[in-house]
Amino acid sequence: MGRYNVYVPNEKGALEVYPMKKWLQQNPTQVPEGLDGFESHSHQLRRGLEKVGWSIRESAGEVKLIMPDSSDQSTINEVLGDEETGENCPPHPSFAYERHLRDFLASNLPSIPINGKKAATVCRPDGTRGH
Repeated sequence: MGRYNVYVPNEKGALEVYPMKKWLQQNPTQVPEGLDGFESHSHQLRRGLEKVGWSIRESAGEVKLIMPDSSDQSTINEVLGDEETGENCPPHPSFAYERHLRDFLASNLPSIPINGKKAATVCRPDGTRGH
């Protein structure tokens, strides 16, 4: 997993982004009960925040944490994308290494469309059908 960041709307309508642990250490009243902003692990803090109503949005390399009482949800959706429509979401699937992409393509070649046809039925330059 990637970075854990807290997204907080400011009075100007912009989002401010802070590293989760640093922000919780500076705002101890926001640390979930039973946890400590200095001693608890990021995963524990994330689960604790989620239990008390924080929104969690995951993307490649980042976990975005949004306060439950963030009054300007439209600003958050505008900047981060609308979770329900999937706007600004990374494409799926994603691949950590080129070899993973290669293996995926090799395994799924018959179902990949190329110029409106399935790759398995695309003709080779010599006129034969390829797979």
